[in-house]
Amino acid sequence: MRRDHVEWPWIASPFASRSLPSGGASRRPVGARNDDRHCEERSDEAIQSQGARRRDFLLSVAALAIIYLLVQPARAQEGVFRRGIGISHVMAWAPLEPAPSRSFVFPPFTYPDPAFARELAALRRSGFDFVRFAVDPGPFLQWQDARRDALDRMLDGEVRLILANGLSVIVDFHPSDMHPDYLAGKIAAGAESALFKPYLGLLARTAARLERLGSSRVALEIMNEPPPRAPAWRPMLDAAYAAIRKSAPHLMLVLDGGEEGNLEGTATLDGFRGDPNILFSFHYYRPWQFTHQGLAGMAAQYLTDVPYPARARDMQESIAGSFATIASAKLSGAQKLQAQAMARHDLESYRGLRIRPRNHRRRLRHDGAVGARAFGAAATRDSGRVRRDEQCAARACHPPKRAAALAFRRA
Repeated sequence: MRRDHVEWPWIASPFASRSLPSGGASRRPVGARNDDRHCEERSDEAIQSQGARRRDFLLSVAALAIIYLLVQPARAQEGVFRRGIGISHVMAWAPLEPAPSRSFVFPPFTYPDPAFARELAALRRSGFDFVRFAVDPGPFLQWQDARRDALDRMLDGEVRLILANGLSVIVDFHPSDMHPDYLAGKIAAGAESALFKPYLGLLARTAARLERLGSSRVALEIMNEPPPRAPAWRPMLDAAYAAIRKSAPHLMLVLDGGEEGNLEGTATLDGFRGDPNILFSFHYYRPWQFTHQGLAGMAAQYLTDVPYPARARDMQESIAGSFATIASAKLSGAQKLQAQAMARHDLESYRGLRIRPRNHRRRLRHDGAVGARAFGAAATRDSGRVRRDEQCAARACHPPKRAAALAFRRA
């Protein structure tokens, strides 16, 4: 079985007003905000070389996301999912009506197709061959009338638009935290839970529509980073797989393991060797000082020019860049001094960071109070399990789930 290696970043905001550089693999990241990401493909030969691996890693920015694909040779040779980028500004993060209403705004997604088409064309010119298209399942689950049918048609249209621009697409059902009733933890509360059964219907219905497109360049991701522990998630994954295969026996599927797609969750994704149309996704977040630099609202939001590996260049360059970012931020004088102290501390911690295999065994829980210690602003998020090094464990901050992942090559 051949192992192909694909990587992408998240784009969590529009970048229609920006232009993407053309030509070559070594290009700067693009996007309207710091949470737009860039990634590059690494060949099997490069992975075998530590020096090449580091050079490739340096090409990625901020929140680096990589999907690790285990595919059958027939699919691998097609090469339709090799260099990708995540898009979440078109059909993710559905807004709500003003309180006390608990309904999503209709229509929840209004990003203009002409702008999206220009972005897709620019991505294709830049060398990307697929996009991971994030879709908020909340509105699809809340509405069971003509509005849901309209959403189905909208998703069909966006997929067709992506294909028309020469890109493959992974439709990624990506629960958001916009609506408390449709959090990932509530959707995946159990195989018999109130929300998971409708979610199975959504998966089966969407899979059938995607299969009817008759394209090998289309895939469906069952759920991004399912939060349950691996043993609890597996019955739900099996139920989802069975429901999808009844309506779409040949559609390419992307499977995430439990525990937010971490190492242990991914290692439980066995039993699919008989299906040639399966991809596996693995999520990894360390070191957060590098992967989350510049991400608004996070502890690393003011970190700038952070290299990988940590000692690739003088730390003073990163300190100078971070201080320049802080100087331009809308902060009081006292807040800027505090942010400078935190940035220096974080960069010094990063310099001493050692990523070793045994660190995969370290665990801790977080409550999502991201950056509250540094800036006095509480941020509420779902609880989840993450892996951190001991230096990070001493801090009250944690990179977000919506950022993305770093690849792991299983022996």
